[in-house]
Amino acid sequence: MHPSTSIDDPGPFPSRRAPAALREYPLLGVLPHLVGDPLRLLDAVAGKAPTRVVPLKAGPVRFYLLTRPEHVEHVFVSHVRNYEKGQMFWKPARRLGGDGLPLSEGDLWLRQRRLLQPLFTPKHLAGLVELMIPVIAEEVEALGRAAADGPIDIAPEMVRIAQRVVGRALFGAQMPAADAEALRAAVGVAHGVIASRMFLFFVPDWVYLPGESALRRAIGQVDEILHRFIRQQRAAAAAAARRSGGLLDLLLGARDEHGEGISDRLLRDEILSMFFAGSETVALTMTWLWHLLEEHPEVDLRMRAEIDEVLGTRTPRFEDLARLTCTRAVIQETMRLYPPGWILPRFSVKDDVVGGCRIPARSAIVASPYLLHRNPTVWDRPKAFEPERFTPERSEGRHRHAFIPFGAGPRVCIGNHLAIAEAQLITALLARRFRPRRVPGHPVEAAAGATLAPRHGLRVRLESV
Repeated sequence: MHPSTSIDDPGPFPSRRAPAALREYPLLGVLPHLVGDPLRLLDAVAGKAPTRVVPLKAGPVRFYLLTRPEHVEHVFVSHVRNYEKGQMFWKPARRLGGDGLPLSEGDLWLRQRRLLQPLFTPKHLAGLVELMIPVIAEEVEALGRAAADGPIDIAPEMVRIAQRVVGRALFGAQMPAADAEALRAAVGVAHGVIASRMFLFFVPDWVYLPGESALRRAIGQVDEILHRFIRQQRAAAAAAARRSGGLLDLLLGARDEHGEGISDRLLRDEILSMFFAGSETVALTMTWLWHLLEEHPEVDLRMRAEIDEVLGTRTPRFEDLARLTCTRAVIQETMRLYPPGWILPRFSVKDDVVGGCRIPARSAIVASPYLLHRNPTVWDRPKAFEPERFTPERSEGRHRHAFIPFGAGPRVCIGNHLAIAEAQLITALLARRFRPRRVPGHPVEAAAGATLAPRHGLRVRLESV
């Protein structure tokens, strides 16, 4: 089957009030592009229709692609009650994540958000950072040993470090190492299968897709490990035994306005959501960060000079994070170019008009941080790596929804500040010891699945500083 024209066709869209769709494959629309290379599709939209809401057909579904911060504000903030997460793209993720905060809806979501929000105040954040620091230091040493014999793929190493750090923040020092490792492995397997099904949400449940057996086994392992650990921690809390100091302690003690706590099943979903979101976001950001810093040595030098000035050789403290402004800007600019969550789907409840485009009820609407962050009508030199664009001077006047790596509106990621803090600490402690150098000839290419990851990993040699 051949498309009627290339997706890179430079011709303009027809001039009419409602944005015209990209030319599509017969019957399948842009589904082959979404399954095969969705970033190419988004780059084409950024070049051809950077100010419009763009309707696109994907198999039996027509969806509307948002391209401007104003569109995002309309859907995710000012008219948020008209746009639900629904099933659609989220159906595969719910197999693993259940009713965790990122996936729940309506009154359940509101209750969960009110329960969890107080756990991410600066007071608790400082305590969690103190738990993270020694783990990061240990993992940097382990990374050096792993790289002593030659090049390593730093992408899975960043996943391992981030998962250990998030695990310590969640569970304190209480979860046995074997269980923690088994949990990391099971989540990795489940995530891989789910990522392959992201754009196949319309396939009926009775269709047995590849990877189903592995997915069921992985979910079973996750359930067994987490439910057993939750029961143990509840018993320890009831006996006033030593607390772990992690977020799970706080979750066990959380109560809503009626004095009710969180059920074991929902606690499992919340823990898993935090574990996945916290580790995946940070790990991917750190992987892309080392790639970008090698491509821009002048930025690398400025960041390292700041780390030396602020920290020297001593152990970091929570209050140091506010002074690592260049490091934070490097992280933000990395997330602008390579947002881990590159797609944010929603589902309209009633008819609406967004950016002059009529949106029928029960339609799929998609915001893409990747597209928005590379829109030339929103950002100057959008494909350039320029961390200084996040200085107060250059940020002034920028639309608040031009940069949405953690989502937007009331459903913005609840752990966004914790993720940035974790990334700052990993960057600072690793940069003090090593300078990752990419293996010559190793291809670096972004692949969009459930998250935005390097398709071939990132093979590097660790050069001692």
